[in-house]
Amino acid sequence: MKYHLITFLLLFHPLFLCNAMECVFINPSPKGEVFWDKVTSVMLATATDLDVKLTIKYADIDNRKYLVLAQEIVSQHKSVDYILFIHKNITVTQKLLELFEQHKKKSILFNTQLSEKEYQLLGQPQMRYKYWLGAISPDDTQAGFTLAKELIEHSQRLHPQKSQLILLGLGGNETSNPALQRKKGLFNAINRYPNIKLIRFIPSQWFYKTAYEHTQYILKRHKRVDIIWAASDLMAMAALQAVQEAGLKPGYDTIIGGIDWVPEAIHKIKQQQLSVSVGGHYLEGAWVLISAFDHHHMNTAIGQHLTKMYPITPDNIKLISNKILSGDYSSVNFSQFSRFLTANNPQDKNKIIFTTTP
Repeated sequence: MKYHLITFLLLFHPLFLCNAMECVFINPSPKGEVFWDKVTSVMLATATDLDVKLTIKYADIDNRKYLVLAQEIVSQHKSVDYILFIHKNITVTQKLLELFEQHKKKSILFNTQLSEKEYQLLGQPQMRYKYWLGAISPDDTQAGFTLAKELIEHSQRLHPQKSQLILLGLGGNETSNPALQRKKGLFNAINRYPNIKLIRFIPSQWFYKTAYEHTQYILKRHKRVDIIWAASDLMAMAALQAVQEAGLKPGYDTIIGGIDWVPEAIHKIKQQQLSVSVGGHYLEGAWVLISAFDHHHMNTAIGQHLTKMYPITPDNIKLISNKILSGDYSSVNFSQFSRFLTANNPQDKNKIIFTTTP
């Protein structure tokens, strides 16, 4: 059982005794989905540290159910202080914000980035919608760029004799903001490295089977593919299967990487079959809850934030915290990241990702 003296003392502060806090997270997926289960796990661990009552509602990848759950929350959970939600699409998000505004329920959007056009329609947090406190989103453009940069420079080190490197891009759904932003990051990187030739960019819809078939198709029609950039780890692992079946050596003949820090992908990096996974954005589950907590007790502004994602490679994997790799957050003290619980002097959030020694 975790025990933190500062938390213990503050729990008996009159502010806590009379101002208990309750949050609901509308999870877009069903239970068992790898990424969102990690988001949920880190949120539950954070809620325990902060002594916050956290309820998880599962929408099962159903936009209609997402809206129904939101309606149930505002109607049946009168004591809820904050509703934490993600951006499904502009229609759903606008309906949610209107609903929360009508019922005067404070809300924070996280883990999904709105486009500039969508912000133009909705306005900034607390402008058109007073009870929409903020948006905490991963910097998917930076993630796409970082993935490409790591793959390209790794391939250049392996094959300095090659004057040109052939790259295949496997994207997500072309209507998805994360997919579009990650693609933008890839193209930003390609423009920076003149020896890269993009042979194809194929939207593979985030699906394993589709990415596998697309990679198979390209490998049959081209003599070589030096780099495969995938917008998700799932698609990267699909590409890995196709590369292996084509008789190529992953990590040497073809360098492959993705985004998300999926445990299986990290295992493949340890085996030096995948070369990069960019991620850490599921930790936004902790940051959004801490932001709500500090707002509740200090009325701190939240606004808009883009959070950084980090590359895991064979070179740095030993520096990544075992807590992150294992998914066991029971020994993490999330209260150290709260402004309220640290007298406005929180620890650097990178501390949870990187250890100080190998």
